[in-house]
Amino acid sequence: MTILRLLARQTRLPGATDNTRFGEGRASPRSFLTHHVANISTAMKPPTPKVASVVLTFTQAHRGRHKEMITLFAATPPHPQELLAAREIRRYIFCSTGVLSNISLRGCGDAILDEARGNVVLLTAACARKARGPEDATLRAVSNLEGEALLVHHSVERNPFVVGGGSALGLLYGAYHFAEIALGVHFGIGGDICVQRIWAGYLADASRALRERGGVRAPRFATRGLNPFHDFFEGPDLWEKGNYKIYGAQMAKLRLNVLVLHNYNDYQEEGAVYGAGYAEPTVWLGPPSDVDGLGHVHSSYANGTMPISWASTCISKDGAPPVPTGSFVSGAALLFGTPCVQERWQPLSAAVDTVEAHVAAFNDASSLFGEVFPPLRARGVKSAIGSEVPSAPPKVFNTTLVYLNAFRAPSDSLLTSGYYACEYSTKCDWMCGTIAQGRRLACAPEFDYQEPYLHHNVQGWVLANQAAGTLPLATYYNGSKASPGNTLLCVEEEEGSRCNYMPCCNYVRVRAEGYVYPPSVRQDALPEGINLGTDLYPLRLWRCNATSLDHGRARGDPQPCDPASGDMMATSSPLLEQDAAAMGYVPCAHIGQVFRHRPRAWLQSTYEGALSRATRAFQLDYFWLWTQEVWNARDPFGSHGNASWAAVGSDAVQTAVDDFLALDGARHALGLSDSLGLVTGGWTLGPRQQRAYFDSVLPQGWALASLDELLGTVDVEPEYANVTRHPSIVMPWLEDDPHLGVSQLWVSRTLAHLEQGAVLGATGAVPITWRMEAIAPTLYAASRASWEANLTARQVWQDWSTGEFGLTSKAHADAFATAWLDLEGIEGTLTFAGCPGTVQFCSDGAAIDDVERRVLSLLLLAPLVSPSPEHADRWRKWSSLLTYTVAAARAACVADEYKGFAAQARALPPSDERRALANDTLLPLKQRMVAAATNLTTLLLEATDGPGEMGMLATLHLSVLFLEASDSGFGENLLNQSAANELEIWLGGALPPSARLPAPGFRGTERIVCLEPRSTADFAEMMQLSVSILSVPQPVPLRVSVTAFHRPLGQGKWIPVPMSVHGTQGQVYRVSLPVDAHGGEDFEYYIRADLVEGTSLYWPPGAPERTQTVVVMGGPEAPKMS
Repeated sequence: MTILRLLARQTRLPGATDNTRFGEGRASPRSFLTHHVANISTAMKPPTPKVASVVLTFTQAHRGRHKEMITLFAATPPHPQELLAAREIRRYIFCSTGVLSNISLRGCGDAILDEARGNVVLLTAACARKARGPEDATLRAVSNLEGEALLVHHSVERNPFVVGGGSALGLLYGAYHFAEIALGVHFGIGGDICVQRIWAGYLADASRALRERGGVRAPRFATRGLNPFHDFFEGPDLWEKGNYKIYGAQMAKLRLNVLVLHNYNDYQEEGAVYGAGYAEPTVWLGPPSDVDGLGHVHSSYANGTMPISWASTCISKDGAPPVPTGSFVSGAALLFGTPCVQERWQPLSAAVDTVEAHVAAFNDASSLFGEVFPPLRARGVKSAIGSEVPSAPPKVFNTTLVYLNAFRAPSDSLLTSGYYACEYSTKCDWMCGTIAQGRRLACAPEFDYQEPYLHHNVQGWVLANQAAGTLPLATYYNGSKASPGNTLLCVEEEEGSRCNYMPCCNYVRVRAEGYVYPPSVRQDALPEGINLGTDLYPLRLWRCNATSLDHGRARGDPQPCDPASGDMMATSSPLLEQDAAAMGYVPCAHIGQVFRHRPRAWLQSTYEGALSRATRAFQLDYFWLWTQEVWNARDPFGSHGNASWAAVGSDAVQTAVDDFLALDGARHALGLSDSLGLVTGGWTLGPRQQRAYFDSVLPQGWALASLDELLGTVDVEPEYANVTRHPSIVMPWLEDDPHLGVSQLWVSRTLAHLEQGAVLGATGAVPITWRMEAIAPTLYAASRASWEANLTARQVWQDWSTGEFGLTSKAHADAFATAWLDLEGIEGTLTFAGCPGTVQFCSDGAAIDDVERRVLSLLLLAPLVSPSPEHADRWRKWSSLLTYTVAAARAACVADEYKGFAAQARALPPSDERRALANDTLLPLKQRMVAAATNLTTLLLEATDGPGEMGMLATLHLSVLFLEASDSGFGENLLNQSAANELEIWLGGALPPSARLPAPGFRGTERIVCLEPRSTADFAEMMQLSVSILSVPQPVPLRVSVTAFHRPLGQGKWIPVPMSVHGTQGQVYRVSLPVDAHGGEDFEYYIRADLVEGTSLYWPPGAPERTQTVVVMGGPEAPKMS
């Protein structure tokens, strides 16, 4: 059976044929995936379990009834995490049974386990050791727990359920584990699912489950977390404050303990300059004198013409033009209240990209972290930020150090220290002219040069801004586009003047390099912080003195040194001087002094400023420094030798170590040695020549971490076994950026890599991801494997599917596991383009058919999904995501077909033949593409539950649907205006509406998308609720009426609070609820949207009978001891 046959009842759009398949449009507003929520089709409607109505009736009858006791034995006052543990157990008993238990707080000396049947007893190891009661094996077991270890227990001899922890955090983990085992609660990164049951059934099931699966649990890895990566819409770039708090709370429930945020600073690898692209505001670099007591900064290290921002729809990036969200099609615009997303800086444009705007952005990020990191730490989740090396010294020293190129020929492009142009190809844009604000200006278009050969042989740093006593340094060239020539470095008496060392042979000035100190400079003439002997090195010119020597013999590429050519070589290190002499060069002139390394005092000052800002403005537990992605290559040159950044002792490796040691010095100088951990990170563990090298050179107080190499497609680096002096952290890829356009499932690989890390001695596991909800099963696997050894992928898929979809038997769970295992890695068989990658080119037909078959195998299990609203809602998401993958592949093939016929039309003169081709072939294809765009957008909207899917929608629009690019396949021909204009010329008339950009109207299932589904809060917090209403756009001023209802947990009258329209577009509504409105007690809420036509939508699924519960942490005082 194909999905086409399942769609037989759907009405086709104009232009669709009997061969219409995945991805091509259907006229019905209900897509196939919408049908999934309605149980696919009448013929496949799953039977409703008889128990469902009984459970609901019982729950309604007993809601709010105080029945059993939760007893917390603790010291006075108890730790907040101990109180939270008791409240969380009360919440989950209530969610599952409708029974609201009382919480009793008693002293540790009273700790005895003789509570009534059904009661829950909680205590830490320290408390158990203070118990004055009779000897008890269970108390003894609790007293032996350490750290984050936990115990959940029930015995037939004892009435109460027992939860213990080696610490307060261990007790909190124990409470969550109790909820999983005893109550069947399913924890995911986006929220919880509670299984509804009657009280008597809960007692029997909990007792049996605890006796079979309870006991002591301890983490396999001391550091367990996530590294959600900034730089794309799919990542934390679109997170609001509530998202940080939601994910932090869910991480605690998954027993993870650190959130790591990477930062791209203003250094652009590909251009080898500071001040290019845009910088992200997570990390600020600068002198501590520019940081006030609250952590506010007063300067910007970045170029004043570039934005400081996370990814935004109002910033052009990677060739994709900015597209305001109001232009998004098929209802996608309803999700966004403002044109620019991320909303934090509205609008982002050249007019506001000033130093003042930069400062505001850095301080706004500090304010964000200052609000969201403390709640995370309170729940046991530590925070970490970090950026890449090398770092630029602060501008207070009137300089941005720019690294000089070190290329001799195209084959040398990766034989550099890895921080300059042409890292990824041998052809790069050569920059000319003067330097402005630390940036090299572009060549004039008419300049005649051959790009790959404009490289001179020098390593070192020069000043980008002229300081007292320095002279201009420039590159001269005597070649052209047609004939490669030689380069020459010269120091000029003044900017643009002819070099005094100019030899023969038609050299012309092609580029300003920066500024250097003259050869005669003395120590007393240098600024404070520069040491003449250790920081500077002579920049010398060498002239060619032989014709027989092999200029490129180290690479097996003969390049004779010819004195008649005027060939000269510049050197700035002992190694380069040795190379010059060996190749037949002799010293000619000492022309200046370059920075061999960045001055240590300047560099440490940079990190003192970075740490001062971070630790004063927000709570911070770790600071990471990442080596750059180019270090990742395992064998980039084959027989051509090793990259210098791979060699221990090379410039690149020493540059990274300089940053590490400067950061360490800054930590000591600020008195943070005991409170702030430092971590090395990157795309590999260390230099390729010796991956564990950093372990031998770093002081104590550091840990070594690395993303798995090559996007996780290879095993964990075996060199982790050689890290013996420091803790080490493995970082598997839960997903990769080349395939962010679809769902990625990597459970098996993630488990294998975590197992490899444990065997190699790693003490931490912090996987990388961008999205959260869309990779939930792999994240679930990683969190469990951080605690459980010998976990299999089949077991993970069985348990996750049971929790997500309410499966009722092991056979059903096994059927789902088999289908999911077959879906792992399906994106690897399709053709992607871009980064973040989207399906843009037609893949092999057999591969698409195979992907469709595998997807269909899972979709046909829909009758096994529980009919309860929360489980049906999860099925809506996952069936939509998977269908989207196949639909995107099919749509790309239609676009490729159009592309081929369009090429034929371009080759024809205006004629009846061209008109017939356009009318009979291209127009129907165009209609099918437009229909596919509607379908793709609708499918993603059906799948949207969080910012990750909203980011996917933004990427779909900016990189595929609206992209005006000749090499983007689908994007080139689908919706952009140039393709529409071209087809109208061929047709000799206007396009019909079915061949034009889809209307903004929504075509999917009407529902509420809760953008911040909070389940925990802190006392005195104003908790923001934010929702988008996916519905047919409502007429203004008769907007949707949206109301939030809240009350104390399980009791009292509902308090309605109107939600207000947020922003200037879409259908986004917000309200802030005062958490202390109920005296610091836990509460519940639901949201109702009343549409103009008289229908109402509810959130969460199943509301108002089912509600979203919120546990409050902290408060004016703890419960009284009883």
